[in-house]
Amino acid sequence: MVRQLSDTRCIEGRNWTSSAGRVTVHSGCRAEFGPLAGTGPAREIRCESDHNRRRECAMGVHAGTARLARQLSSTRCIEGSNWGTYGNMLWVDHGCRGVFEVGGSGGGSGYSVSCASDGNRPRTCAWDARQGRPFLQQQLSSAPCREGSTWTYQGNAIRVTAGCRGVFGAR
Repeated sequence: MVRQLSDTRCIEGRNWTSSAGRVTVHSGCRAEFGPLAGTGPAREIRCESDHNRRRECAMGVHAGTARLARQLSSTRCIEGSNWGTYGNMLWVDHGCRGVFEVGGSGGGSGYSVSCASDGNRPRTCAWDARQGRPFLQQQLSSAPCREGSTWTYQGNAIRVTAGCRGVFGAR
């Protein structure tokens, strides 16, 4: 657990558990979760959407975050649109092919911002531009969070719409 969000105290084994890269919460616990500290150095994996089909590639348990290190396709790979992560999986779709850097401690400075479009209303959350460009570190909503669609970066702010709720990390 990285940061407590609820008034209810989150206690591992009592109202939250993790297994195989997935976290389960209940009984009022709300928190941000991240990779275990010291999970090793980042590594590269190649994941390709052949014939515009979705493909999922395992990142490994507690892989942390992923970033596009090298694009292999002529189709532009856009995080949240035609590639992304969930749990310990990386997915690509609609012709995105690339080499992705995964694992490590999550990359960046550890800086993150939670931003939520509650009630489908747009919301703007402050972002420290000195931290670099944000990426969707963890989606918290069932509504999709897609960069350029339901979330955008505007220099010193992140804007979310259409029910997107997420934790945004620094690259």
